[in-house]
Amino acid sequence: MTKRITDDEFIRFWRSSGGSPTIVSRKTGLSESNVYSRRRGLVKKGVVLKTQPLTKNSSGLYGWAGSEKQYPLERNITLENGRILCISDAHYWPGIVTTAHVAAVEWAKQEQPEMIAVMGDMFDGATVSRHPPLGWEKLPRVIDELDACRQRISEFEFASPYSMKVWHIGNHDARFDRCLVGNASQYEGLEGFSICDYFKAWEFTYLSNINNQLGLRHRPVNGGVHSAYNSAMKYGMSYAHGHLHQLKVSPVDNATGRLWGVDCGHLADPKGPQFAYREGLSIGACSGFAVITLYRGMVVDAEICTVNQFGAFFRGEMIVSCEQSAEDEPASPDKQNKAHAESPSQSQPSKPDSHTALLEVDCTTV
Repeated sequence: MTKRITDDEFIRFWRSSGGSPTIVSRKTGLSESNVYSRRRGLVKKGVVLKTQPLTKNSSGLYGWAGSEKQYPLERNITLENGRILCISDAHYWPGIVTTAHVAAVEWAKQEQPEMIAVMGDMFDGATVSRHPPLGWEKLPRVIDELDACRQRISEFEFASPYSMKVWHIGNHDARFDRCLVGNASQYEGLEGFSICDYFKAWEFTYLSNINNQLGLRHRPVNGGVHSAYNSAMKYGMSYAHGHLHQLKVSPVDNATGRLWGVDCGHLADPKGPQFAYREGLSIGACSGFAVITLYRGMVVDAEICTVNQFGAFFRGEMIVSCEQSAEDEPASPDKQNKAHAESPSQSQPSKPDSHTALLEVDCTTV
């Protein structure tokens, strides 16, 4: 039974809650309708409790203000000419560096794309999932996953420092914030309680609208085996997504020209421990990444780099071989900065005229 709350107590709750009926309800145990009723009753007694000033929240609509950790639902981006490197669903795991990841870093280093778009689920969040573990499986701690994720992401930052960097929130990325919101909401707004606090070089959002010609988002508009095609067709413009790990490009031709539907695949190993829930099946998933090209503001091409048992291939050429030892994984920024200091004559890599160079890595994590 809810404890009776006096008028004085209610007034104190209201003021300490910043004038938010939702927060008052949470603190007092009263329903929101009862909170509004009590407030109206106090007005009749000559006590006017002002509500919190209306502010725009993440949806762009007016409502109760939360912390500044909310992510915008959409970012409008202008990009006239250039390429977008789309990397998705890495589900970075401690101790695992995949061929797809090394290939994407190498491509970024060689080609210096105008934009790098994380398409979501770089962080896995195995221990903060709403799903129970499989038996007594040992899962990495959040801090270990986060360290691995920061290390791998920093390699893209160093490889192509001048690229625009946008991170589209995935459902696994959201596990980080959701767990803290649900279990430690009193710490709202503190540094470190949102995943974006650990990736300062990136702009976070759910959806990017590029020139009103291309949508980038973690989830497809429509799922299934034809998700790329159906998403572009229903969205009404070219559309790239992650989430499904399929890695494919599906053109959509209509009266206005050609649209591009792109499933950006994933940088992870389809047989990795992150996907034990598949119970041994790795079908329907392909490692790799996607590249989208714009010219005069229009999407003119979409391509994929595919990883197989031999290596990572883009435009018929091998970017990364599967034969070199794991020692040739991308060096951390600290190691690369040290090497740069020892060789001051070496400058930051610039765009080469030729395409990506051949790099060989261990294939055990293809």
